[in-house]
Amino acid sequence: MPDPITKEAFAAIVADRGLSLSPERFEEFYALYPLVREIRARLRNPRGYDAEPASIFSPGAF
Repeated sequence: MPDPITKEAFAAIVADRGLSLSPERFEEFYALYPLVREIRARLRNPRGYDAEPASIFSPGAF
């Protein structure tokens, strides 16, 4: 689980992105932000050369 973020830090991220959120929407997004960070961390994992089958296909092997 990622480190928790303060509401002030999250508000700075929201402001930096130019979003204008209602207080209710801000609380909803703030509650979901740790889950978004977890998903983002999983999506940005580097992959090895062998992760892409097209990279290792050799037509002469058949």
